[in-house]
Amino acid sequence: MERRSAWEYATSGTYVDKGVPAPFGAAVTALALVLCLLPFVGMIWAPTESTTENRDLAEPPRLTLDDGTFNWNILADSGAYFADHFAFRNQLVAANARLRAAVGISATDQVVVGSDDWLYYAGTLPDYLGQTSLSDRSLHNASHNLALAQAYIEAHGARFVLAIAPNKNTLYPQHMPAYYLRTPDEGNAARLAPLLEAEGVSYVDLAELFQGMEGEWYLKHDTHWDNRGALAATQAMLASAGRAELPIGLDDGMARDDFVGDVEGMLFPSGARTEANWYFRGYNDGPGYSGSLWAYEQGSDVTDATIVTSSQAGTGRLMMFRDSFGNALVPLWAPLFERATFSKLVPYNLAAINQFDADVVVLERAERNLAYFATTPPLMPSPAIKPSSPLAREVQEGSAGATVQASQDGPYVIVEGSVGSSASEGARVYVGIDGFGGKDAVYDAFCKSLADGDVITDDYGYQVNVVGSMEELAGATLRIYVVEDGKATCVKVVEGRDLL
Repeated sequence: MERRSAWEYATSGTYVDKGVPAPFGAAVTALALVLCLLPFVGMIWAPTESTTENRDLAEPPRLTLDDGTFNWNILADSGAYFADHFAFRNQLVAANARLRAAVGISATDQVVVGSDDWLYYAGTLPDYLGQTSLSDRSLHNASHNLALAQAYIEAHGARFVLAIAPNKNTLYPQHMPAYYLRTPDEGNAARLAPLLEAEGVSYVDLAELFQGMEGEWYLKHDTHWDNRGALAATQAMLASAGRAELPIGLDDGMARDDFVGDVEGMLFPSGARTEANWYFRGYNDGPGYSGSLWAYEQGSDVTDATIVTSSQAGTGRLMMFRDSFGNALVPLWAPLFERATFSKLVPYNLAAINQFDADVVVLERAERNLAYFATTPPLMPSPAIKPSSPLAREVQEGSAGATVQASQDGPYVIVEGSVGSSASEGARVYVGIDGFGGKDAVYDAFCKSLADGDVITDDYGYQVNVVGSMEELAGATLRIYVVEDGKATCVKVVEGRDLL
C-alpha cells in the first residue's frame, strides 16, 4: 500500500473527523459565542457602575471633543469604557481571583496566597526574603533614638513601653509558598533587641512571646493578630508598664464568624469571606469594636487616626502611638485608663505628654516598618548635656564631609545634616550651639538614617530639635561633634546667620 504524508492525507478529501458529533460541536460553539457576547450585551441591563478599586471609572466615549473636533482616540476610549463597565465585571473578577487562589496563585501583587487558606501581605516579603536588612549603623540609630525618647518620657514621670508587632510570616512561615526562600539571617527586629537591651530601653519582645505560645494568634485572612493575640500582647505590655493585667483570659472570648480580613479584601474585592474573631464582654463586643467599659471622647472607630477615650473605672492617663496593629489594642487598653489617647500620626509627638499629662506612653509599630525609628526622630526637645571633658572649638584636622542646615518646624529650630560615613558604627553626634537665646548649650543629637523614599542613602545623619526661632539662631555659632570611644572630634563649625 502506498504510504502518504500527513499533509497529503489531510488534504486528500478522504479524511473525516468522527470524534465530535456535528450537533454537539455547534452547541459548544453557540455557547462560547453567547459567553463572549454576554459581558457586552449585558451592559444594556446590568452595566458595572462601581468597583471596589480606589479609582474613577472611564467615562463614556465621545465622538467629538470640547472644541468640536473629531476624537481620534474614540476606539481607545471605547475599549477603556468597556473594560471598566462590562456586565458582571465585579463577579467575573472575583471568580477569576478565586480560581487562581485555588491553585496557589494570587490575582494581585499585594497578596501572597499560602497553604491551608492562609493569606499574607506582600509588603512583608522584603523582610521575609532578607531584602530590607538594615545596616548595623541603622540599628544603632534606632536604638539610640528610642533611648532618648524613653529618657524624655521618664523625665516627665511616665512609664515608657516599646512593642514591635511581628510580621505574620515571621511567626508562621510554614504556610508561606515554598518558592519564597526565607532568609537564614536574623531579621531586623531580632538584631535590634540586644541593642535596645544595652541602651536600657523598656522593650516587649512580642516575637518571643508568640513563638513561645502554642497555637496561631494571627488571622488567616488578615495582616494582623486576632483579638486573642492582641490580648496576649496587651498583657505583656501592661506588665512592662508596671500595670495590673486585664481580668480576662485568652479563653474568655466569644467567637463570631464576622471578620473580613484586609488581605482577603485585597484579593477578593467582591464577595470577601468572613472568618472567626474573638470578642470580650465589655471590651470589644459592641458595634465597631466598642465596649460598655469605655467610651469615645474623640473619634468613633478604632481605625481613626486620633482617638481619645474615657473610662469611669480607669485610673491614670495613657498616650499610645500605634499603627494598624493597634486597632485591636484600643478596646483592651481604653477601660484601664481614666483618659487614653491613641494616635497614628507621625512623627511621634512625644512633647504632647505635657498636654495630656500621661502616666504611660506606649510606642507600637509593625516589624516591616522598623526602619522608621532610624529615619524619623520624634517631636521632642533634644536633651542638653554637660560634656565630661572640654570640647574643641575649631574643626580638627582630618575632619571633612560634614554638612549642616537649619529650618523652623513649629516651636523647634531643626538643626540637621550628616557627619559622613568616616565615623564608626557606634559613633554619637553632639551639636554645640553658642549664643542661642542668650545661652550656650550642647545637645545629644538623634542619630538619623537619611532616606530617598524607601531607600536609605546615608546612615550618618543627625538632628537636634531646639525650642526657639531662626531669628535667634542668626546670632549663634554651631559646632558639630562626633563622639567615638569617649573622644569628641569637632567636624564642622558654622555661623547661624549662614543657615538662614
